[in-house]
Amino acid sequence: KEVATKDRMFIRPLKIDLTQIDKIQEIKGKSILLVDDLLASGTTLTSANNLLRDLEISENIEAICLLGK
Repeated sequence: KEVATKDRMFIRPLKIDLTQIDKIQEIKGKSILLVDDLLASGTTLTSANNLLRDLEISENIEAICLLGK
């Protein structure tokens, strides 16, 4: 939260735990639903989506947020 909202899109706050690579391979190519509990800036969902797309985990990624700010 120390980073200004306008600058958050330039930071990659999420990363893949390489010790879990077997589990990642299990979801490759499947539909993925990202669920966030609170939407403030959208950084978490955007970062998760970008990470999965960059790693070519799935082409079908959807997101939902339970609450908005």
